[in-house]
Amino acid sequence: MQHLEQWTNFWQQGFPTSFAQVLPNSYIGKTGEYWRSTVSGLHPNSKVLDIACGNGAVALLIADEASKSGKPLEIHAADAANITPLATNKNPRHQEALKKLNFHSCMAIEKIHSLDEKFSLITSQFGFEYSNKVEAATSIGKSLEPGGMFKAICHKTNSKPYKDCSDEVSAHKLIIEDLKILEKTTSLIHDFEDTQSTEKAKIKLGNPHTAEKLKRLIASVEMLISKHPKSATTFFVRNSLESFLQKNLTSSNATKDRFLSFFDTELKYTALRSQNQLDSSLSDRDMNNLIAVFERLGMQLLTRDEFYDENSCTGWKIEFLKP
Repeated sequence: MQHLEQWTNFWQQGFPTSFAQVLPNSYIGKTGEYWRSTVSGLHPNSKVLDIACGNGAVALLIADEASKSGKPLEIHAADAANITPLATNKNPRHQEALKKLNFHSCMAIEKIHSLDEKFSLITSQFGFEYSNKVEAATSIGKSLEPGGMFKAICHKTNSKPYKDCSDEVSAHKLIIEDLKILEKTTSLIHDFEDTQSTEKAKIKLGNPHTAEKLKRLIASVEMLISKHPKSATTFFVRNSLESFLQKNLTSSNATKDRFLSFFDTELKYTALRSQNQLDSSLSDRDMNNLIAVFERLGMQLLTRDEFYDENSCTGWKIEFLKP
């Protein structure tokens, strides 16, 4: 995947999964159970590699299950983005477990064979589909030992995550193009330059021109909430603006400038990540083509199913065996 800044930015904030709003700690439910269940098919001291690992959510689940079952494993995790899970981890319970994982930052799926390791299991949760699939499948095949397996849950068109991402992209368009919330926020905050006291802020707010700007910004945010109430982008905009206007309106000019830069960057990167997820989602035809790629490489298809969690289709589940 090209242009990885949006993903480096995301993982450096310490989020455990790419759906941090609904999965604030790790994968749970059927998804969590699925990755934990992979341990039962492994021999002690097997090598495992999770690709497009982010901050290591799947690798941590496998490591925890292996520890509970008394089965030592050598677990690796690789991501094309610049990741530093130990430094960015926000969950104290994971710190010691993270130290036992072998992370490979800036390691694209297409290049994992350069690790020069043979793995019994390679896993991917919403990751493989972002890659150049022919090159990635080739690299996976080279990296598996005979009898090794590749297991993945991939984005699927018309799945719940796909629809959620579509909502995020629409919300961003509304924010930037129609409601112009970024533009209105910037204009309002610029009115408060060199305003570092409550008294001066009250004077500014008493100015009809500035008061009207604030009124229009609030109305725009309310419109966003009404149109996209479940969007993570809506949640970010509402909370960020509410916090800043309540706590930092009298901050230094440098603090105001940092907020505007942060607000702009996060909106841009959120939109890029959501669009990445939409673009990477696999249709039935895409999945048939993908299976053909693996089979041409000599891999045996074991499973091709829709994956359901909480009664909603969350993606494709695929499993391949290297004979």
